[in-house]
Amino acid sequence: MDMFPKCTACQLQFTLKGPAPYLLPCLHAVCETCVTSAAGGVIACSTCQREVNLTDTALQKDEVRQNEIFHLTIKLRPTELLCPHENDGNQAVCWCQECEGLLCEYGHNTHSSFRLSRNHSVHNSRDIVPQNLVCETNCRIHNRYLLDLSGTSCHTSTCCRCLRGDHAGHEVEE
Repeated sequence: MDMFPKCTACQLQFTLKGPAPYLLPCLHAVCETCVTSAAGGVIACSTCQREVNLTDTALQKDEVRQNEIFHLTIKLRPTELLCPHENDGNQAVCWCQECEGLLCEYGHNTHSSFRLSRNHSVHNSRDIVPQNLVCETNCRIHNRYLLDLSGTSCHTSTCCRCLRGDHAGHEVEE
């Protein structure tokens, strides 16, 4: 029995590269295809038979199910994990925690050669567990400070104290 969650409208399994899951108010998931093609702007949940008027309700992507799909893909279908680098189709072999991205062998070598990313926490794809995917909320250098800023030029999470040091002069956003 396949463990991948299914869309409650069309009953198709969610996949890593397929339509994204969206969360209905009843907390069941529907795929992006069903949301965009809902007849008359109304979608019905086949699990609880609740109808949702999409003109009155803004649905959010279901991040929890997306994470579940990612973990199931790592565990059950690792050959589907592809490196996004230049869409070359290479199989991903690791995950960068800070960049929140998959890397093939070439991408990993390139990634570790850049000064800005050489100290990133990179995990082999076979060793990925949910704890490795969750980014830290506190700065490694300034432990008491939250990583609540994102460098727009360096694409790195930082705390307010980092702006006085290594990230001085960098443009950031919350």
